[in-house]
Amino acid sequence: MKSSFPKFVFSTFAIFPLSMIATETVLDSSASFDGNKNGNFSVRESQEDAGTTYLFKGNVTLENIPGTGTAITKSCFNNTKGDLTFTGNGNSLLFQTVDAGTVAGAAVNSSVVDKSTTFIGFSSLSFIASPGSSITTGKGAVSCSTGSLSLTKMSVCSSAKTFQRIMAVLSPQKLFH
Repeated sequence: MKSSFPKFVFSTFAIFPLSMIATETVLDSSASFDGNKNGNFSVRESQEDAGTTYLFKGNVTLENIPGTGTAITKSCFNNTKGDLTFTGNGNSLLFQTVDAGTVAGAAVNSSVVDKSTTFIGFSSLSFIASPGSSITTGKGAVSCSTGSLSLTKMSVCSSAKTFQRIMAVLSPQKLFH
């Protein structure tokens, strides 16, 4: 008689780690949105205990939100569980003129205690008029209320001159809250 114990142990170890892997969502240029042309914007919500990774396979521009569509009541990317990671793979991510009312983080909000929000490997990461100029009560472009924020391996910040230009544009827009 053979014991089924080794099979049980192997299947337990084979399945358990999968529950600890972050959910991955691939975004390419088809994820771009222009509210003046495309109607209603769909907020991307993440709530995975193991975290969520947005993997960029093309340049993405999110602009003129809400535009002609319905006002959004959450950030473009709203995270309520786990770490949140944006992996650029040398692509660009642009948020331009995003009006989300009084939401903390018009572009990105992660309201998870002791979890991180990470942007890594973008050729360009821009938050322009996010929140938009018509919103006087906006609370920044990115909000990580109780976690950490990390910007790593960004080509856009590769020189002081570029960094100064970006900060000059972004600072008046209340970039980080």
